[in-house]
Amino acid sequence: MKVAIINYTWSDGSTGKITVNMYNRIKAAGHEVRVYYGVEPSSGEQKKDFYYFGNKKIFLLDHVISTLTGLSGALAFGPTKKLLRMLDEYQPDIFLLYNLHGGYVNEYRLLEYAKKKARWTIYGMVDEYPFLGKCCYSFDCEKYKYERGCYNCPRLRESPRSLIFDNSHFHFKKKEKVYKDFNNISFTSAPYVVDKAKGSWLLRDKEFFTSDTHIDVKNVYYPRNTKNIREKLGIDISKKIVIIAASISSPYKGVKYFLEAARKCEKDNIVFINVGYGGDTSVCPANYVALPYIRDQNELCELLSLADAYVCTSIEDAQPNACLNALGCGTPIIGFNVSGVPYIAPAGLGSYATPFDVDELCEIIRNHPRKTPEIISACHNYALSRYDISLPSKHAFYTIADRVEAMIQKSVE
Repeated sequence: MKVAIINYTWSDGSTGKITVNMYNRIKAAGHEVRVYYGVEPSSGEQKKDFYYFGNKKIFLLDHVISTLTGLSGALAFGPTKKLLRMLDEYQPDIFLLYNLHGGYVNEYRLLEYAKKKARWTIYGMVDEYPFLGKCCYSFDCEKYKYERGCYNCPRLRESPRSLIFDNSHFHFKKKEKVYKDFNNISFTSAPYVVDKAKGSWLLRDKEFFTSDTHIDVKNVYYPRNTKNIREKLGIDISKKIVIIAASISSPYKGVKYFLEAARKCEKDNIVFINVGYGGDTSVCPANYVALPYIRDQNELCELLSLADAYVCTSIEDAQPNACLNALGCGTPIIGFNVSGVPYIAPAGLGSYATPFDVDELCEIIRNHPRKTPEIISACHNYALSRYDISLPSKHAFYTIADRVEAMIQKSVE
């Protein structure tokens, strides 16, 4: 059987890693797989079976237009046409879709094409966008639950933003139209997002299945020797270390709360490490180590292994990959009790504060124990049992790759 994976990109960010993992697993099962992406990876790397259909100039122009009007993907007819030609040539049986927002493709033309051409389509919901109007997350808004749908959007200036026009209702109705009679489609995500999606108007009659994000715990995200990285950073062994891997510029990742916690804990014997900070380091306190984005996963794993806890300050996130990586490296989670964050790890491996309460977050950080071999083993084994890419279909959460297998079998029958 032939499987087509379509995503924004394939190497950058969490969804890029998801794309590669899905490609590897489905390929290993003996099926033909191709990945189609609209934005070139920052590394410039090319890969067999991975096809670029985007256009840099159109993408940048579309970003300007969508920022003004809210019509993301409005100018992507050329790249979309190129993608559909590629799909016509390939003739895939199964479509696996991720991240259709971002202006690199006209999502409605693509979905209509999938509805007509594919034996089955699986839409991986990396956020809540598939069942909302224009937003990626609903926060406390519940308009998505009702037939009228989105209108008078209170978050026009948030990604994907619009500076002038409110097109949230337009997008809601476009999705309603394309989902109508789309019977050969399943929607999947982490439990938190699936639960919300089931209560939406747009997806009220669709099929869902829960699926954790999967990472390579056995071969990549495992506990590392931290002596060299500790010496490199000059951190005394007596100090507790907490870490986050996110940019200060991303409002959803909430790095500002991590920075605020560091300021409040400046007199404590705690070091705060921020991988991928990307901001003004002059505002960081003395206990704050601001590092650039790290592409080398071995180096990242050393840092994750070094920390006594990974602090996830996301205010909306389906299932943060960085948390899964940290667990694999033997590091427990501290975060806000919001969105999909508390679903990541059970009590003992995860501690969760009241959303946005930095004082409570600080108390958890202060009282959190230093890592022991027992804690490291418990975190790593939990990640192995729930998040490793090699997990079979009998696992509690039905993986996307397993679902593709099921859809392929259904197609054969």
